Amino acid sequence: SMKSGKCSLFILSVLLLMINEASAIDILKLGTTYDITFNSFDGSFSNLPAGVSVSQDGVNIMGEGHEDFRGTHTGGTIAGGCYAWLISDTDRTLGYQPTSEEFTPGFFILALTNSTGMAAGVMSLSYDILCLNDAGRSSKLELEISSDGKSFARINELVFASPEAAEAPASWKRHSRSAEITLIRRLPPGGNLWIRWKGEDAGGSGARDEYGIDNVAVTLHKPRGTVIAFR
Repeated sequence: SMKSGKCSLFILSVLLLMINEASAIDILKLGTTYDITFNSFDGSFSNLPAGVSVSQDGVNIMGEGHEDFRGTHTGGTIAGGCYAWLISDTDRTLGYQPTSEEFTPGFFILALTNSTGMAAGVMSLSYDILCLNDAGRSSKLELEISSDGKSFARINELVFASPEAAEAPASWKRHSRSAEITLIRRLPPGGNLWIRWKGEDAGGSGARDEYGIDNVAVTLHKPRGTVIAFR
């Protein structure tokens, strides 16, 4: 119903604001790149990097003690949940095994605070998507950003979809994404920014591929161009 939809949006807004206050990354200097590799992530809530949260249903944030934080794994036929995918001995990824009831939709989200003391007008963003295409269903991961935790704008050029036909034998593949994003409204000092990777089914049938994000790099820049004051 319309009423329940409004309630869901309100709950999402409150949850995202709580995430920001508790664990947002403070961006302290314009032009400085902040990296998250997930190489120390062990698949538990308490081990998530600062500013990072996970939702298995696209609305609620998974918290301490949630049974679907399932530790580390190399991928394959496993229970649905949030994992640290072991890509190699030294490379781990924040990932999810989607099911019909989990991560369809769901999201990973990173909360930032502009603590530079200056307005930011541009954000450089890069990240890797790791995918194990071992099932006959396509999954997509969309990149969205928000400055209020309520209205998210999708970056169409960064949408990823895994192949519908399964690979045999399947192996982890890395798909790199990067963009320079001009913010329609400048991010003021103390302002918040949310980066959300939203997962959903994209076609096919049967089981779902495992996938996740890695090597996130974020840089805030001063507004570009010349500012002219008219008298």
